[in-house]
Amino acid sequence: MIHALAITYARWFAPKPFQDQPDEMKEFEKGLAINVCKDLDWLDSELKGRRFLAGEKLTAADTMVLMSVQFIFARDLCAGRKRGEWREVDRWIGACEGTESWKRAVEKTGHEM
Repeated sequence: MIHALAITYARWFAPKPFQDQPDEMKEFEKGLAINVCKDLDWLDSELKGRRFLAGEKLTAADTMVLMSVQFIFARDLCAGRKRGEWREVDRWIGACEGTESWKRAVEKTGHEM
């Protein structure tokens, strides 16, 4: 999430003249997104052979990381790259969202990204 925040803050706080130049802003974000993509590459490799981050059950670790990953994809912080490009991450997101505990938490809290 740390790397994704750089892009988020740039979108929020860049001077108006810079924001008014979408091509330059997009190029700037593309450079910042390199580390976001590397983070997803790392997560993808860590998830190989595992159902969840810490074993076979959904844990707080999954929830914390999943919220960040959902934010990254919902805000398009990967310079146009999409969720399906990281197969293990995509599988893991589905596994997390498919658990009964996740479904109950979403229903109870109204969480949506």
